[in-house]
Amino acid sequence: MPFPTPLVLADHSRHRILGVSPGDASARKNIMSTTTQDKTTTVVLGYLKAMESWDAGNLAPFMDDSYVHHTHPTALGLPDRNKQEYIEHWRKTVIPMFKTWDVVVAQKVSDGSKVTLLV
Repeated sequence: MPFPTPLVLADHSRHRILGVSPGDASARKNIMSTTTQDKTTTVVLGYLKAMESWDAGNLAPFMDDSYVHHTHPTALGLPDRNKQEYIEHWRKTVIPMFKTWDVVVAQKVSDGSKVTLLV
């Protein structure tokens, strides 16, 4: 079974929330097995590790070719970015701004249909 595609959600509070939607048949029924939860958690932690590596190319395996990044709030007027544009944005803008940023997982929450990490 291929790993699910990470979805990054932000909640405008003091934490960023990173969640993953498993996308398999059991998830559509709002049921996620422990094995699927473990795989999902592994994917999210891998995504966080890729972010922390400060090598934008390490993010690419977590996105398929149809990936589109939407920046919120939309009032910022920033464009949607495809996979390559997002990786370039990460390389040119995000890395220089946050080079000393470390990701620390504060809490893992599973509700049966998704896994959420508070970081």
